[in-house]
Amino acid sequence: MKEMRLVWGTLLLLLFVGAVWSGTTGTVSGVVTDQQGNPLANVAVMVLGTGLGAFTNASGYYTIVGVPAGTWDVQAQLIGYTTGVKSNVNVVADLRTPVNFSLKTEALVGYDITSYGEPLIREDIMSTRRTVTSDEMNRQVVDEFREVMNRTAGIVTEGNTDAGEYYHVRGGRDTEIVYIIDGVSVVNPITGGVGMFVNTNAIEQISILTGGWDAQYGEAQSGIINIVTKEGGNEHEGAFTFSKDIWQDRWTWDSQMLLESTGKPDPNQPPITWTTSTRQQRRTKVEGSFGGPITSKMSYFASGDWSHDWTIYPVKDPTIEWNATAKIAYRFSPKYKLTLSGNYCDTRMDRYDVQFQYLMKVPEPGYLDYIRRSWRASINWTQYITDNTFYILNIGRFDRWAKQHIPGATPDSYKIDVDKPPEEQRYLNREHLDPTGFFFTKGAERWYHTESVDYNTAKFDLTSMLNDMNELKTGYEIKLYNVDYYSLQPLPSNWYTDVYSAEPYSMAGYIQDKLEYKSMVVNLGVRFDLLNPNVEYPDNPLDYKERDPSSQYESWEDIPRKKATIKWQLSPRVGVSYPITERDKFHFSYGHFFQIPAFRFLYMSTQQEPQGAFPLVGYPDLEPQKTVQYELGVEHIFTETMVGDATVFIKDIRDLLDTERLDVKVGNITRFCNATFGNVKGFEVTLDKRLSKMFAAKVGYTFSIAKGLASSYRQGYDYAYYGWVLPQTENYLDWDQTHTIDLTLDIRDVERWGVNVTMVYGSGMPYSTSPEIGQPKINDKRMPWTLDLDVKANYDIHMWGMKYSLFAEVRNLLNRKNVQNLGADEGTGSGSDWTTWLYRYNDPDGPYDDMEVYCAPMVIRGGVSVEF
Repeated sequence: MKEMRLVWGTLLLLLFVGAVWSGTTGTVSGVVTDQQGNPLANVAVMVLGTGLGAFTNASGYYTIVGVPAGTWDVQAQLIGYTTGVKSNVNVVADLRTPVNFSLKTEALVGYDITSYGEPLIREDIMSTRRTVTSDEMNRQVVDEFREVMNRTAGIVTEGNTDAGEYYHVRGGRDTEIVYIIDGVSVVNPITGGVGMFVNTNAIEQISILTGGWDAQYGEAQSGIINIVTKEGGNEHEGAFTFSKDIWQDRWTWDSQMLLESTGKPDPNQPPITWTTSTRQQRRTKVEGSFGGPITSKMSYFASGDWSHDWTIYPVKDPTIEWNATAKIAYRFSPKYKLTLSGNYCDTRMDRYDVQFQYLMKVPEPGYLDYIRRSWRASINWTQYITDNTFYILNIGRFDRWAKQHIPGATPDSYKIDVDKPPEEQRYLNREHLDPTGFFFTKGAERWYHTESVDYNTAKFDLTSMLNDMNELKTGYEIKLYNVDYYSLQPLPSNWYTDVYSAEPYSMAGYIQDKLEYKSMVVNLGVRFDLLNPNVEYPDNPLDYKERDPSSQYESWEDIPRKKATIKWQLSPRVGVSYPITERDKFHFSYGHFFQIPAFRFLYMSTQQEPQGAFPLVGYPDLEPQKTVQYELGVEHIFTETMVGDATVFIKDIRDLLDTERLDVKVGNITRFCNATFGNVKGFEVTLDKRLSKMFAAKVGYTFSIAKGLASSYRQGYDYAYYGWVLPQTENYLDWDQTHTIDLTLDIRDVERWGVNVTMVYGSGMPYSTSPEIGQPKINDKRMPWTLDLDVKANYDIHMWGMKYSLFAEVRNLLNRKNVQNLGADEGTGSGSDWTTWLYRYNDPDGPYDDMEVYCAPMVIRGGVSVEF
């Protein structure tokens, strides 16, 4: 098998002669003229602090490729002319930053320094892309990097920070996003979600791609989150921050219920009464970062944070998390650079569930303890072949381990002793319910779960400016996975397990050409993706005598196996940017996007006998999920500090995951399949007013309609279980939010103080109403609208060469009870959504006061930071 991987890798390497390298560098280019507008040749243009530079040609044009993403000063120098410096030039990964100079004659000796910042319109952007810098994150209320996604037009958030959040980009499922840190994907391939987090004080910039992307990006249908971490500079710098929650409001319920509502009527008994309350959040966080030169050729950057968090839920132990980031760069010469970087994330928390909240108070707790550890490391070699051609070779590894279990428990400790009465068993049993019939007060939540996944990546990327208007990129990547999964759910009658391991591998290659004409910019590209599930599986898992007496096979192990086939896809990408005037730009993008389903859908229960009366199993021969996306937009500069954008988008989604009942002679078995589809249509309008006269603002409005045949990947299983008829027409998806508004206001004196306000409004998301008996309705009603308002204020003091900052943050300033998750009556699932308490009881938190339904109450946090 190893030999086959090597053969495949060699063949594709020869075929594509390149690699997939998710962008961490950009390009700086422009024209240098004299005061009369005449081009100046042989001007030395340098990106200060990087060792990178170029000379202008006869037309005064220059190009500097491979500039690390971040904020830099650019200098232009020619004998006989003043030295021009453009400060605070924001270089964005994958994009060209235009920096033009008009040099004065030598009679006006000295430096001509101009603050540059971010261009209002970038001509080489063909689709929707938002870039958030480290300065912007520092000014906002941000605990972890995904919060900036919640304030981005086109992105809808389900859930809340404490209960778990799910992000949907332009109507796609939450597993259709790829998260990248310094060029290495950190997606958990088992679940399809984010696999690790990075401390925010390590982030240089985040690029959020929502409307299509170049051929160099893959494995995503809806969005790309590309994070570039900081790198040490020419001067030693550092920062230390301490913050702590000062006060928080609490949600409180005084409840009562008649016993007859539990199905055990007893009119002679008084009502059951109880009080439920969220707990005051108590969070402490410490952050630190340091960076600078080690030698004239070597720099370092290191940062980390630690947090101790009592959440609003009544769990037994606090959430403890710490993250670390490190990067060392050695520049052998301006043309050779070696970079080592890595991240580490460690989290330990209690899992809250409304039914089990009273188990937190018993001497031997039965709640679930969750531990997660992940790390990423990469070695990056950059070499310039010529001034306009360079390649990047990257070797990386991502590793993730997670465990969820009763504290101190092992799989054997879940075994059931049939000779003991239920009240002496340490497993969850209906005998342990309190009088309401809902809460568990004894026993333990039945689940033991571990997962381990890692993958090694090898990438090679080549970028070449063939001429002033032609940038060619080509790339190749190979990724080798190792997946191990174990899940145990014991019941009195049986053990339900799901155990599998696999070593799949994937390959990808692309080629793209960016043509920058005077009148327009065109980007043409094509991408190749391949996955080998690298496993064998039984086509009919029930074809053995114990399940089917007529079968010719004695046991499950005797069933013939099929080899999962290799899946591949070619995806074309086209983008056009057309400047209409100096203040207006038209942009268009079209692309095919390909994504392999998360590995749990391929391998679930395929390496063991099916369990239970209605088993659900994975399917290693699942086809890739596909999206075709169109986008059309116009940008307009209103003033020298204000730009607006209006964009229309359409998405056609095919081969989405669902489940189907297999046609077998005996028994029932359901398998994952590519059986559903969807479509999304909408438009976005954004307005960005850059900081001037102490004021900046951003506002975005999104109108979107997201429909599909199924919101849930297990709709077919649930409908078959309850005997319902599968829907044949599209319905609103669970995360369909028709109207969203994102607003950021910033008022500040950059040297002394500032106030930042962020607001997110969302119209109500749909939910399903279901009768007690019969076919359910699908997303026929809407939840209440939501509004979240956060504020951060800071006051800075400069003395002794350092900056001291006092700051205060307020989350949910309006203390609004936003409904984020609807409760569920167990046993009446509708597949797409559960029968909700809002529908049955006209009360979102239901008769049992499920506090996870709501967002957290208002919380006030204070802190201090020191920078040097």
